[in-house]
Amino acid sequence: MNRITQTQNETKFIEYLKAQRVAYSQCKIYQVFDVISVLMAIVLPIIGMYRTDIVNYLGAFGVLWTIIYLVTENYRKKKTEQGAKIQEQFDTELFEIPWNEILCKSKINTDTKIDLAKEYKGNDLSNWYSLEVDSSLPKTIAIILCQRINFSWELKLRKRFVTFLIILLVAYYGIFIGFFISKNIGIYDILLLIAPSLSFLIYSVQNSLSLKNHIKSKNDTLGQIDEILNEYSDNGEKPSKGVLRQIQDIIYTERTVPEKIPNWFYKLSKSSNEDRTDNIIKSIKAKF
Repeated sequence: MNRITQTQNETKFIEYLKAQRVAYSQCKIYQVFDVISVLMAIVLPIIGMYRTDIVNYLGAFGVLWTIIYLVTENYRKKKTEQGAKIQEQFDTELFEIPWNEILCKSKINTDTKIDLAKEYKGNDLSNWYSLEVDSSLPKTIAIILCQRINFSWELKLRKRFVTFLIILLVAYYGIFIGFFISKNIGIYDILLLIAPSLSFLIYSVQNSLSLKNHIKSKNDTLGQIDEILNEYSDNGEKPSKGVLRQIQDIIYTERTVPEKIPNWFYKLSKSSNEDRTDNIIKSIKAKF
């Protein structure tokens, strides 16, 4: 009744995925600025404690680095939007739903897509959507299950990363400020010593707030998707194309936010998330 799992492995769609991966990877290259910010937050205050004569210079460098860090955010946003548009083209053509010109504007041109795809050297992009979304399902139900995968894929990972960031932030400033106070260092000097960590503070707070908003949005939309699936299970009522397009709009909007979860953290949980997604689909299909 649908050919999503077969069609997704055709050359045309694999090329979309290659281009999307490269665009996102180019964005993630700038995660090195996040790493440097964390290292600066740890190292520079320690240097300042032992070299009080250069504290002002360290503080000035910290502010300058923060400006550089914020400038790189603009490039990240552009590359993330490019990756999101390519992935949106993959989804809309695979699902055969209309492109939203008002939200997504123009598509990525073919030359750009080809150039990006050429840079991808891997061969691991087949079966992008779970094979559990098999051809026996009605097309609209298969589509909404794929859309559900897009929401649930990193939900658990985002929750873990937010917890990790909050613990790291509280521990970092708690230890340093506690140490400074125990040494009778004045407030002005404390501010100078932790000035180099300003970019780390921005990174942690910005990511925590952003990811928390994403988690809430994903949970809300997952609840609505599950209601639609329950309606189909109980009454055989299928979602309309308009509903599918509205869900896709939310997916696209969230994809355009620059990726904040580091690759190393993502890889730690990837396999468990894949297993979890398959189990969710199996349990939903069991109701039909």
